[in-house]
Amino acid sequence: MPPPAPYPPPPGPYMPPPYGPYPDSNGPLLRADPLLVAPKDQPGLFAALELSVVGPHINNHVNGSVAVPGYYPDQIALPMAQLDWTGSPRFELGYRFADGWGAFLVSYRFLVTEGNADLPGFDLDGSDGWLKSRLNMNVIDFDYATRAFNFAPNWDMQWRVGARVAGIYFDSQAQGNYIEQSQTNNFVGGGPHVGLDLTRRLDWAGWEFFGRIEGAGVFGRIHQAFEEAFVASDGTTVGAASDVYHDQVVPVLALQLGLSWTPRWSRYPGHFTFGYQFEQWWDIANAGASRADLTDQGIFFRGEWTF
Repeated sequence: MPPPAPYPPPPGPYMPPPYGPYPDSNGPLLRADPLLVAPKDQPGLFAALELSVVGPHINNHVNGSVAVPGYYPDQIALPMAQLDWTGSPRFELGYRFADGWGAFLVSYRFLVTEGNADLPGFDLDGSDGWLKSRLNMNVIDFDYATRAFNFAPNWDMQWRVGARVAGIYFDSQAQGNYIEQSQTNNFVGGGPHVGLDLTRRLDWAGWEFFGRIEGAGVFGRIHQAFEEAFVASDGTTVGAASDVYHDQVVPVLALQLGLSWTPRWSRYPGHFTFGYQFEQWWDIANAGASRADLTDQGIFFRGEWTF
């Protein structure tokens, strides 16, 4: 007769089953899921090119005086010739993080144009003169952009905050047979920059209504220069120059309204926007008795690609 089987050992303390690698989350399962991340917000390096066709206008009240030795001081207050419509490109490069952590980006924009006009009665003999005006603007933005937040059905918003460095130069030069005058205004500064993008998804596949508002407060220095030269009664040419410096805060406001489209078939996710834009720079020449504001408006087209 075989011996009886031994009694089983007493049960030990309860040991729960080992945890898996992702006990409290889905791990990588939902990262970059197309159902959770919009095609236009895919993580990675992205670049954008924006081309605006704008008509700039300077509300110019710049004036200053020069003192030619042996003559009374002369006041220089040249008007601005109407500036030509021109293209204003903006280049943007950034990196968008995964899991909705936003993006860092840097952008550069420039605007260069000029205009010409006749200046009635400018010369010393009463004849007309010739006027030339120029504008050169350069803007660099360093921003952090949040992910797009859904705050209402079909409505998204995205914030930007960062810093702006800007330079605006404009001048007017007048020339006649016996006299020449010129005045220049150069502003360079930096300061905070904020922006808000709003989109409203439409019933058409991939189409959205788009709106953007940007603001900045650029603190910098204004340098104005005035020059005059003319032919004296004895046939010699005499002249003089003067300079004015002033520190100034320049408020900036920009608006864009239009439509955007995100194709779903591209190998590299793209996003395209077009519409109307308006931009205002205040107090770009507030030095002494001088005043000037800059306005530009027109149409824009923007393309963005993620790599």
